[in-house]
Amino acid sequence: MFIEVSRDGNILGQFSDTMVTHKLASGEFRSDDQYRVPGAMRWLSLSNHPLVGHASRTAAADVWKQARPPSGTPFTVVVDPACAIGFAGSISLFLGVFAPAVKVPLLGSVNHIQQGSGAGIALLVIAAVSALLVIARLFRWLWATGSAALLAILASFIALKHEVSTVKQRDFATKGDIFDGLESAFADAVQLDWGFAVLLIGSATLLVAAAIGTGKLRLSR
Repeated sequence: MFIEVSRDGNILGQFSDTMVTHKLASGEFRSDDQYRVPGAMRWLSLSNHPLVGHASRTAAADVWKQARPPSGTPFTVVVDPACAIGFAGSISLFLGVFAPAVKVPLLGSVNHIQQGSGAGIALLVIAAVSALLVIARLFRWLWATGSAALLAILASFIALKHEVSTVKQRDFATKGDIFDGLESAFADAVQLDWGFAVLLIGSATLLVAAAIGTGKLRLSR
């Protein structure tokens, strides 16, 4: 069947169903064009014609065929190494703050938050900032956050050693009383736990991500 198609009052001609379908799919005809059966008085919007839906489905099918990989092609996901390593570093820092940092006699394991030092809060902030930098792909700033994390870990370690040393000095000052040597033995029993290792790994991972993201380090393929 042939129909007449017009646009802005100008008749474009008579076209068969096949031609209308093809021109709709190619974009030559628009859905706001008008049509009528030859001899009819009333013009209708081409968007109401059944061929419009058919053309849309045909065009969508063509797009899907072009986008779909050939049969038998394996599905692969490309992961940016710098992003993956950067996120791993941020997560390691976050978890490391809540991991056991020190073994204390009678108290058991204590993490950085329980210690009450500012290092734990600082490391949480650094982990969050690092994750945002990875999302924004600002890898060069990971040099700063990775280094800041290392400094925070070092500060926490130095503060722990200073506290142990202070306990020993206080015990030495009270030498000869009934509790002589007890505080020193208590201080000597304080040991580092595996939380420090997790924090160090997180800091080092952020620096590796910075090196990869800025091109300083290239991974072999």
